[in-house]
Amino acid sequence: MNATQTILKITELAELDLPHIRYDAVGQLVLCPVEFVADYPTAQTETITGRSPTQLRTLNAWEQAHIDYVFYWLNIYEPREGCSDLERVEGYLEAFYHLCELSLWQQAYQVVCTPIDGEALHEKLGTWGYYIQQLEIYQKLLNKIDHSIDCLCLNGLGYIFYLLGQTRKSFQHHKTQLRISRKTKNYEYECLAWKGLGFNYRSHDKDKSIRCHLKQLDCAEKYQISSQKLIALLGLGDAYDLWFDWQRSLQQFQDALECAEAMGDQKMKSLAIQGLLSAWSVSCQYRKIKDFLVKTDPEFAQNLSLHQQVRAYELMGRCFALINDYQKSIDFYHKSIKICQQIKDKCTRNDTLQKYDYHTEHNVFHNFGTLYYFKLKNPQAAIEYLEQAYEIAQSIKSSLRTVTTLSVLTHCYSVLGKTAIAAERGQTALALAKQMENPIARYYAMAGLASVAWHQGHYLRGIGLVMQGLWGSSAWQIFNTRLIIKTVLGLMGDKLRWRG
Repeated sequence: MNATQTILKITELAELDLPHIRYDAVGQLVLCPVEFVADYPTAQTETITGRSPTQLRTLNAWEQAHIDYVFYWLNIYEPREGCSDLERVEGYLEAFYHLCELSLWQQAYQVVCTPIDGEALHEKLGTWGYYIQQLEIYQKLLNKIDHSIDCLCLNGLGYIFYLLGQTRKSFQHHKTQLRISRKTKNYEYECLAWKGLGFNYRSHDKDKSIRCHLKQLDCAEKYQISSQKLIALLGLGDAYDLWFDWQRSLQQFQDALECAEAMGDQKMKSLAIQGLLSAWSVSCQYRKIKDFLVKTDPEFAQNLSLHQQVRAYELMGRCFALINDYQKSIDFYHKSIKICQQIKDKCTRNDTLQKYDYHTEHNVFHNFGTLYYFKLKNPQAAIEYLEQAYEIAQSIKSSLRTVTTLSVLTHCYSVLGKTAIAAERGQTALALAKQMENPIARYYAMAGLASVAWHQGHYLRGIGLVMQGLWGSSAWQIFNTRLIIKTVLGLMGDKLRWRG
């Protein structure tokens, strides 16, 4: 009797059958006929299972209790009407835990593969943001069945730890996944391992991140795994976008869009469109954004996981800010923050993880703060969001995110006359930018210090710092830079009008 038959047999049992379950010689559960159980002490003939009585073992009280619980959760439990998503699948999860207690790993794995709205249960938990429950499933199944399931668990663990800001753990799991998948020639999970490593390098090492995504793309093309090719193109686009290489970013997202359309994958098509919008926003292509938003009314959050919804709403907030529809922008940012809080609440209900850090959450608070400062001219409100973005950037150890947020904070504190804290923020940003050897980050830091100098009355020094930062840099092509330059020109104009 194989694993599939065993678990299906449990779900098909009547309650009267429960006392007649036995273990066979290889540790599988079998159902013995009532007449065999009655004669068990003296039975000498072969049973209908084809096994002799000496090969069967009666369950002890502890084992029988777990079997009874599995039966209850799979056959009797009914979630209440209007319950939460987690309560809706509680029966499967409880059955999984009891099967694990009995070391029935194949059966436990089958339970968490139960389809829920078109996704396997263990994947659906991530879509809903129940990362703790996902972690527990993958940790219990790891090293229990075979290398294929190990790769699945390692990939899940690596991705969840990445989303939760625990990049060291994420990196370790993806490295192990890469080693096992290459050894066993599991090319799909090799592609996913390269993807995970690329994610973990993304915030601090552009070259390594892109190298990993290129290896993912090469592997996908070599072994003709079209779904992984599409995912690799999206990963490359995101990596280039984060590091302001918008021309390459646009090309990757355009290729991804064509690939998604050819495959008929609507979810991936939506992600590719989001990538194009993000690259257009970074590269100041406002007309394309406006034309797209006017012609279409995409529901980006449809069929997306919670963390993808955070990104989608943040992106829409950014895009509407660029076309000067500030109320819609604010509404989308608030939606994004609300979903961030939902994810946090689900994580902190369990003591397994005390801390929640999320990369896209930084984007939400940073860009919301930028909107308040540069567009709505409200530096005090901007600081409220920017300080939260700064804290997140530090916790996920992203130098680039830290520098960009510190730069805008420096501007805000300068405008409010808090020059001491403004100077401290600006110097911290510049020190980080020099370590990174990133000309764009260096410009942001110097522009912040220019604001400090200007508000201290050192006007020539302020202008000089801005020009020095722009020298030899492509920063002027980027939206954030143009906001800064426009702000500086506004300050100069105000000064000239005052002198006049």
